[in-house]
Amino acid sequence: MLINTDPRTSFFQRAAPVLPFLCCVAAFLLTFFSIKAIWVSGPWQIDGPNPADWSAIWIALTASLCLTGLCLFSMRSGILSLPGVLQFFFIIVFLGAAANLIWQFSDLIAYGDSKHFTKYLRNNQVFPRWFLGTAIMTRLYQFVWTPLGSHLPETLSSGDGFIRISGALLMGVSSFVFLRVYGSRLALLVPLLTPVWLMFCSGYNEYYPFIAFIYLGFLFVLSSDLSKRPPVFVAAISSLLCISYTAFVPVGILLIVCYALSTSIKKALAALLFTGLICISAIILLWPEAITSFASEYRDALNLGEKNTHYLAYKGQSAGNATPFFKLSYALSFEHILHLCFMFFFSTGAVPVLLLALALTGHFKKDLLAEFARTKAVIFLVSALLFQLCYFLLLIPKLGPVKDIDLFFSVYLTVGFAAGFAGDRFLDMISAETRDIWRNCVVGSCIGSSAVILAHLLWSGILPS
Repeated sequence: MLINTDPRTSFFQRAAPVLPFLCCVAAFLLTFFSIKAIWVSGPWQIDGPNPADWSAIWIALTASLCLTGLCLFSMRSGILSLPGVLQFFFIIVFLGAAANLIWQFSDLIAYGDSKHFTKYLRNNQVFPRWFLGTAIMTRLYQFVWTPLGSHLPETLSSGDGFIRISGALLMGVSSFVFLRVYGSRLALLVPLLTPVWLMFCSGYNEYYPFIAFIYLGFLFVLSSDLSKRPPVFVAAISSLLCISYTAFVPVGILLIVCYALSTSIKKALAALLFTGLICISAIILLWPEAITSFASEYRDALNLGEKNTHYLAYKGQSAGNATPFFKLSYALSFEHILHLCFMFFFSTGAVPVLLLALALTGHFKKDLLAEFARTKAVIFLVSALLFQLCYFLLLIPKLGPVKDIDLFFSVYLTVGFAAGFAGDRFLDMISAETRDIWRNCVVGSCIGSSAVILAHLLWSGILPS
C-alpha cells in the first residue's frame, strides 16, 4: 500500500472538513470589502437604492454557512450527494420565492424591464424581440391563468404574479434537471451559484428567467461532441435560440458553424435549412397578426440608435441609427469599462475569474495548457466567450449599468461555465480524494460570494447613497 509522505498533502487532507467553511467565509469577506472599495473609489453618480442593511448581511452570512455545512454533512454522512443537496436547495428557494409572492414578506429590488412583460400579458401582445416566450406566456395567461384567477391568492392572480411564479418555477425546475443530468460538474455548479442565476430564481419579473436555461443548455451542447449530433438536433437547439431572444440569434448561428467544423458542410447546411424551416413555421403558427407585419415590427423592437436610451451618460454615444451598439470610442472609454466591471462584479463575483485563472495555471504547470487549448470543445467555448465579451463591450444598456444589470446575463453565465469547464479538466488530472476537496472549496467560495452580493442586489442596493 502506498503511503502519502508529502506533508503538504497530508495537511490538506486533514484540514478538508473545515476548508470549504474557510473558503466560504473568505469569499464572503473578500466580496463584502470589495463592494466597500467599489463604493469608495467609483465615481457613482447614478440614482440607486440605499446602501447595505447590516441585518441582510448577517442573514446572508448565516445562510451561506448553513448551506455549506449542509452540503458537507450530507455528503459525509451519505444522505445526499452534492447535486442532491443543491437540488433540495433549489426546491427550498422556489418555495421561499412562492411564499414571498403570496404573503409579501419582503419587497425585493427590481431591475430591467420589469413592467413590460406584464404589459404584454395584459394586452395579449407578442413582443418580436422576445418572440417565443411572449407567444407562449400570453396564451397561458389568457386561457389558463385568467380563468383560475378567482381561485388564486390575490398576489398571484395578476399578470405580475403569473410572471413571477412561472419564472421562479421554471428556474427551479431547470436547475433541478441540470443537476440531475450533469451532476457535480463545476461547469454546472459555478453558473448555478452565480448571483444572477439565483436572482432569477427569486420570483423575478423579467423575461430572462424564461430563457436562461436555454442558454445554459446551449453551452453544454456546444462543449459536447457535436460530431455525434444529428442535424435535426442541432437545428432544434439553434432555432430555439433564434426565436426565443434576438440576442441569441448570433449564438444559434455560431452553433451551426461549430457543427460544420465538427462534422461536414453538408450536415451543417441541413441543420441550417431545418433551423430556417422551424423558425418560419413557429412565426406562422404563433404570430397573432398578418405574417407580413412581423419583419417591420421586429425591426422596431430592436431599440436601434438612440431609441429608448434613458441613461443620460449614454445619450449621444450610439454608433448610428441602424445599430444597437456604442461607438467604439465610448465603448473603450474608462467610464464605460468601469461600468462594465461594476455590472460584472455584482452579477458574477470574483470567484469564477479566480477559478479560471487557477485552472489555467494548473494546466500550465503540468505542461498541458497547449493540449487543453487545442481541443474542439475549448475552441468552441472560447469563440462563444469572445462573442459574449464583444456583446458586453458594445451593446448599449439603455437603462444604465444598475437598472440594466441583468441584460448581460448570458455573458455572466458564459464566464461561469468556462471557469467551471476549465476547473473540471484540471480536477480530472488529480486524485479523487483531493478532487472532492477542491470541488467543495469552489462550491463554498461561490456560495459565500453570491450570498453577500444577493444581499445587496435584492435587499440593500448596490450603490452607496
